[in-house]
Amino acid sequence: MKLSPASITNKLTASLQTIQKFKFLIIFIVFSAMYGYILMQVAVINDKQPTQAEISAKTKTTPKTKIDEELIEKMNTLEDQNIQVKTIFNEARKNPFAE
Repeated sequence: MKLSPASITNKLTASLQTIQKFKFLIIFIVFSAMYGYILMQVAVINDKQPTQAEISAKTKTTPKTKIDEELIEKMNTLEDQNIQVKTIFNEARKNPFAE
């Protein structure tokens, strides 16, 4: 088998003609493979569960609210003294998302 420029160009043109015949099929297979790969990667990422160390690291960083006891007592005394405020608090407790 001799490799001359003429034989190489003949084989190349024959290969290109074959590729032209199946151009749509080749493009379809390439895009289907890319789409399948992306779907598999999404499934892998979606199924990943955090480790216990990651969960504990995130929960340790959340600040805990501290409520002053004097403030609670003051609000309770004010609520007991004013009937209108008492009804507002009771309505807010029943439906906290109402305006």
